Amino acid sequence: RGAEVHRQAVRRSLGVPDGDRVFLFTASKWGPNREAFDYLLDFARSHRERLSAQGVHLLVVGSVVGEPLRLPGFTATGRVDLAEPYFAAADAALNPICSGAGTNVKMCEFVAARLPILTTPFGARGFRIEDGRSGFLFERDGLLPVLSRVRRLFDEDPGGLRRLAEEAYALNEKAIDMDTCARPLAEALVL
Repeated sequence: RGAEVHRQAVRRSLGVPDGDRVFLFTASKWGPNREAFDYLLDFARSHRERLSAQGVHLLVVGSVVGEPLRLPGFTATGRVDLAEPYFAAADAALNPICSGAGTNVKMCEFVAARLPILTTPFGARGFRIEDGRSGFLFERDGLLPVLSRVRRLFDEDPGGLRRLAEEAYALNEKAIDMDTCARPLAEALVL
């Protein structure tokens, strides 16, 4: 909360046109993130005309790449000091992870930021993301139609997307909000 003041400045610094919608993927150089980044880069190269025509911009933030990279409809920042301004610049979250183990921390951040989430079923593991109700699930060969659908919803039903993001938070609050997680323990200790 409060990072929204950075929205326009970050979008301008990235060269994102005002009408475009930014889909954010945050990624360190951990192996599964690297695999997902390679997939997104190939996807962006293969679909650059469609991404530009639809006003979709894929934004990858983090050390998954050593140097910044820009293509039409695609930007990778490389390592950043603060990720929050990029969350403020984003319209939706994108999680193309298909391997790995442990908690997918980016999903906690996406849910907490109340961004509409597009994720693979594997990327959603451990979270309550229901397709069309609290997020959008896709297999890698189906990313383009899901991006197109969500992009249209920003124009046709932005309130529906906000409700979907709030539903993702409501369904996952007990798993990501430390106050909510610790409250039962604190109450038990007071007794």
